[in-house]
Amino acid sequence: MTYRIFFQAYGLGEAVPSTAPVTVDLRRLLRLIEDKLREPDDYLGLVDAEDRILQIQREGEDLYRVEFPDFERRRSLCRPFGRAALADWLEGLTDDFSRADRGGFSEAPWPHPP
Repeated sequence: MTYRIFFQAYGLGEAVPSTAPVTVDLRRLLRLIEDKLREPDDYLGLVDAEDRILQIQREGEDLYRVEFPDFERRRSLCRPFGRAALADWLEGLTDDFSRADRGGFSEAPWPHPP
């Protein structure tokens, strides 16, 4: 499977804009997550066939957060993952994020006002 991705790596000064995502395979995706997500605000987004988005951020040495943002409700479904669990979860992801396994995800409001 391939993934359409975008990212912002502030500490490295590198980005792929969400308006022009690039296609990568799972191996490349996992390498990008490891290499690009270093600062607290760095993120990597994936785009499905219906242009739905999920975002990944690093939260610690071996901890990542996956979010399904809900822009209308200003909330996200979130879940922490260790590195190996994230790789396994991504391997099972299809190009229809509405069918993604959301076990263990919880809803969280966005911290910033509209």
